[in-house]
Amino acid sequence: MIGQILKKDYYILPSSVHEVIIVPYSEIYVCSKLDEMVREINSTQVEEEDVLSNHVYLYDRVSGKLRVGSSVQTGRMMA
Repeated sequence: MIGQILKKDYYILPSSVHEVIIVPYSEIYVCSKLDEMVREINSTQVEEEDVLSNHVYLYDRVSGKLRVGSSVQTGRMMA
């Protein structure tokens, strides 16, 4: 549903077990930097028991696949 609303792929940044942040896909975002941001926030702002993940995810709305940030290179999915 989110992909239909945005009409594009999107990043999922786990904020905590209580919320996630959705960011529309753009090649300006580098997944390794987004991963770094999520890890930093988790280590300084989120209680350990509330950490959902230390990785950003990219949802490909055409294939219906969700990939972890480490499998994404400069915003593009790796095979």
